[in-house]
Amino acid sequence: MFGIPATRLALLQNLQVLRVIVAVQVVYGHALHEAVEHLHMPAPVDPFSQMNRIDIFFVISGFATFYAARGQFGVAGEGARFLAAACCAWCRSTGCSPA
Repeated sequence: MFGIPATRLALLQNLQVLRVIVAVQVVYGHALHEAVEHLHMPAPVDPFSQMNRIDIFFVISGFATFYAARGQFGVAGEGARFLAAACCAWCRSTGCSPA
């Protein structure tokens, strides 16, 4: 995958698993909030606040991005390549088409 060594790739895959787990927890937190707010259900004891889940998700995502690209810092043209990949990922995730 993009010339990433096997050990780094394994770590990135493990980080992706953690991101999925935390993302599911974020969705659960949103669903719980909606159930309490709109269905007037009693609020259960939630050991982790919604904010903590989102913070954890973004910290893991930032680390994964940094770790995957750490060999490209300072290399000519890599910044533009990274931004192009980020824009394409954003467009795919939102359903828009790049202009």
